[in-house]
Amino acid sequence: MSTNLDYKMHKNMDQLIQTNSSNLNACMGSTDPNKVVEKIRKEISTQKEATNGEARGRVPPGGFW
Repeated sequence: MSTNLDYKMHKNMDQLIQTNSSNLNACMGSTDPNKVVEKIRKEISTQKEATNGEARGRVPPGGFW
């Protein structure tokens, strides 16, 4: 038997799910985790390309005096 309280609880859960989905979309740019992962992978590969531009010299143990 469905009561008015059941209806209100269900309605509140729907609103909560919608709010969580909106918050997730705002933070991640998408609610689809696959799109988010692909975006992060592109960002990481771009950062690696930028940092691998020049060779670095070796610092001896203990540093330079």
